[in-house]
Amino acid sequence: MILTAVYNAHVPDSMMFLQFVGQIGQAAIAAVLLRPILGTPPQLDSLRRMGMFVFGGTFLVPCVVQAGVVGVYLAGGFVHEFWAPWQQRVLARMAGAVIIAAPILYFAADGLAAIRRRQQQLAELALLTGCLIAAIPMLFAWKPGYPSHQWLIIVPLPLLLWSAVRFGPGVLGLHLLLVLLAALMCTRAHRGPFAIGSVAQIIIALQGFFLFISIPLMLLAALVWQYAQAAASLRRSQDVIQQSEEQVRNFVRHVPAAVAMFDREMRYLMYSPRWLTDYQLGDQNLVGRSHYDVFPEIPERWKEVHRRCLAGAVEGHDDDAFVRPDGSTQMTRWEARPWRNARNEIGGIVLFTEVITERKRAEEDRRQLVAQARVAEALREVDRRKDEFLAMLSHELRNPLAPIAMAVEIMRMREPADDSIVWARDVIARQTAQLTRLVDDLLDVSRITLGKITLNRSAMDLRAIVAQAVEAAQPVLSARLHHLAIDVAAEQLPIWGDGARLTQIISNLLNNAARFTADGGHIALAVRREGAEAVLSVKDDGVGIPPDMRERVFDMFTQIEWPTQRKQEGLGIGLALVKRLVEMHDGVIEARSEGAGRGSELVVRLPIVDGDRAIVDGVTTGAPDDDAGGPRPERILVVDDNVDAAESLSRLLRLQAHEVRVAYDGVAALVAAHDMKPDVVLLDIGLPEMDGLEVAKSLRARCDGPQPLLVAMTGFGQAEDRARTAAAGFDHHLTKPVDPKQLRSLMQTARGARA
Repeated sequence: MILTAVYNAHVPDSMMFLQFVGQIGQAAIAAVLLRPILGTPPQLDSLRRMGMFVFGGTFLVPCVVQAGVVGVYLAGGFVHEFWAPWQQRVLARMAGAVIIAAPILYFAADGLAAIRRRQQQLAELALLTGCLIAAIPMLFAWKPGYPSHQWLIIVPLPLLLWSAVRFGPGVLGLHLLLVLLAALMCTRAHRGPFAIGSVAQIIIALQGFFLFISIPLMLLAALVWQYAQAAASLRRSQDVIQQSEEQVRNFVRHVPAAVAMFDREMRYLMYSPRWLTDYQLGDQNLVGRSHYDVFPEIPERWKEVHRRCLAGAVEGHDDDAFVRPDGSTQMTRWEARPWRNARNEIGGIVLFTEVITERKRAEEDRRQLVAQARVAEALREVDRRKDEFLAMLSHELRNPLAPIAMAVEIMRMREPADDSIVWARDVIARQTAQLTRLVDDLLDVSRITLGKITLNRSAMDLRAIVAQAVEAAQPVLSARLHHLAIDVAAEQLPIWGDGARLTQIISNLLNNAARFTADGGHIALAVRREGAEAVLSVKDDGVGIPPDMRERVFDMFTQIEWPTQRKQEGLGIGLALVKRLVEMHDGVIEARSEGAGRGSELVVRLPIVDGDRAIVDGVTTGAPDDDAGGPRPERILVVDDNVDAAESLSRLLRLQAHEVRVAYDGVAALVAAHDMKPDVVLLDIGLPEMDGLEVAKSLRARCDGPQPLLVAMTGFGQAEDRARTAAAGFDHHLTKPVDPKQLRSLMQTARGARA
C-alpha cells in the first residue's frame, strides 16, 4: 500500500479500500488454516511450521485472494490486464508476510522474556545490527547505471545469514525489515540497483529480491532454531536423567531396606548398604558381579523368578523362608519387578527384600498377648458375674433369715420347760447369727469388688472402736474359752475412718484368731502409736501360717488347713474383706508367723490424723433398756410379700402387746393403712405390682391424720439404697434380718415422737 501510494497516487479510494478488504480477508483465511499447525500461541520455531507458513500462508492464500481482488479490479476498469497486477500483489503479500510475520509472532508469544533470555547475546546483536547498517549504503547509496557495482547486492547476505543462524526467525525478520526500509528510501531517492525502470518493474524487482532472500533465510533460521531447541531439550533430558539417576543412587544408598538393581544378565548395578548387612556380605563391592556368583547355591526357584521378571512379570511374597550362608533360616518379605530404560525396554530387575524374622516373632507375641488379653477379659467377666451373683445370693439369703430370726425371738419370749427345746432354740439362734455374719461378709466383699461401697468417715478415737469390736466378738471368744489380753494405749489415737467398718475390721480379726486357735488358747489385742501411724495387732497361739501362705491368706476363699486341725467354719473371705476395708482407710495389713503350730499375728497400720478435726464418739449408742418407759401398745402395719417373714414378725410384735395387721402387697397395704391408721409401718421394698417406695410416697401424700413412722425393711443397705428410701419418705432403714432389739428401739422412738 505504501509503494502504491508513493508511486501511484492517482489510485482511487475505492480501489484502495478493496485492496484493504482483500488483505484483511487474506490474513483471516491464513490464520484459520494455519492455527492447527502453528499452535496456540502461534510459533515459527520449526522447519515444518515455517514451511507450512511460507507455502500456505504466504503463497497459496495470497494467490487465491489476490486473484479475486484483481478480478474485481479488472471488472471495474481499474486495470487492463490480470497477470501483472496479480503478480505484483502476490509478491508484495508474500514478501511482507514472510518478513513481518516472524518478529510479530516471536515477540507476541514471548514478549520481553525473549529479550531477557538473550541478554548474554546483546553485544553480539548490537554488533550485527551495526554491521548491517554500515553495509546498507554499499548496497543502495550508489547511483544507478554502474554495472560494475551490481555485485554489492550480496553484501547484506552474510550478515542476514548470521542473524538467521544466531538469533532465529524473529530477529532475522527485524533485520530484513531494516534492509527493506532502507531499500525503499534509497529507491525513492533514485539510488541503488532497483531505481531503474518503470514503477511496476521497480516494485516487482524489490519484492522479488526480498522474497527470494527472505524465504531461504527464514527456513534456515527455523531449521537452526529447531535443532537448537532439540539440543536444549536433549540437554535438559540428560540433566533430568542424570539427576534421576543420582536420586536413585541416593535413595538406594540411604533406604533402610535391602534393595539391589540388576541388568539383564543379573549383574549388580547398585545396591543398598542394608543388602550387604541382611545377607552378611561384609563390605564387598558387588557392582558388575553376577548375582549367581555372589550366591552360587541360590535355589532354582529364584532363578525362575528372575526370568519371569525379565519377561515383564512382577513377583512378590510376604512371608518366605531364606537360608543364610551360615545355615540359619530367616523369614523375608520380597518383591521383584522389571525396570525400563529410556526406550521403554526392560533393562533388568529391581529386587526389594526385608528380613521380617523379628517382626514375625513380635506378631506371634502380639497374638499371644491378644489371646491372653481375651482370656483375661473373659475371666474378668466371669469374675464380675460371680460378684454380681454373690451380691444377689447374699440379698436373697437375707429373706429366709428374717423369719428364722423372728421365730427364734418368739421362742425366746415363750420360755419352754423342756431343756432340749431351749438347747435347740439356742443352736438355731447361734447358727442364724453365724449365717447372718457370713452373708454380711459375702455381701460386703462383693460390694467392695463392684465398687458399690462407700465409707462414712469422720475423725474418731480408735480406742472407742476397739471397745465396741471386743464387745461384738466376745460371744465367739467366750464360747471357746479363749483368754483375751487387751493392751490399749492411754493416749488418744485419732484416725479418719468409718466407725462401723473399723469395728468390722477388728471384730473380724478377733473372730479369725478365735477360729484358728484351740479352745482355751490365748489371744492378745494391742493398740499403740508408732510415729504418724496407729498400729493394731491381733496375736494368737494357734495353728500359725505357712511361709507360702502369708500373702495368700488375704485372697478370697483362701483357707489354711492342717492335717491335725479340725475343719474350720467360714468361707475364707473374712481376711480378704479386712484387707480391702483397711486399704479403703489408706492403711496396710500384714500377716506374721514363725511357722506351723507357733501362732500368728495380724498387724494393721492406719494413718493418724492431725488435731484440727473434732473427734466424735466412735461407739454406736446401744438400744435403750427393754423396760425403759414400760411396754406401750402400738398400731403396727407389717407389709412383706414373704408370708413367713410377715407372719413371724407380726407374731413377735403381738407377743409384745402391739396391735398388728399384715399386708402382702402394696395395694393391700394402702387399704389397710386407710382402715387402721397405723402408728408404725414396717414396709418391705421389693413388693409385687407396687413396690415399697411407691407405697411410702402414697402414705406421705395422705393428709387424713397423723403421719406414721415409716420403716424400710430390705436386703440392700448401701448408702444409695438408704438415700432412695429417705427420698421416698421413710424415717428408718433396716437391713434384713432385723435385729429384735433394734426393732424395740424403733417402737420407743415412735412413742417418743408422739409424746
